[in-house]
Amino acid sequence: SIDNDIVRKKQYESYLDAELEAAAMYEVLAEIEDNPERATIFRELVTAEMRHAARWAEKLGIDRPPLAIAAGDQGQNYAVGRASVRDS
Repeated sequence: SIDNDIVRKKQYESYLDAELEAAAMYEVLAEIEDNPERATIFRELVTAEMRHAARWAEKLGIDRPPLAIAAGDQGQNYAVGRASVRDS
């Protein structure tokens, strides 16, 4: 039904947002981590989260999940966002 489709889409959007937020968080942690081995692990987690985000993006009809991480001075002021999805 249309109501179920709307609920499912909202769920998928929520999952996508969560994956992108996690990817952004891990990227920030990688940038500020002094230990190179830990920084590498954080970057691997970014890759994993982006794979997860790609799955939800695919279900939403998005070609790829856009991850926008904007760093301010010295790794501060990070923001993450996703493009809006228009209904067909």
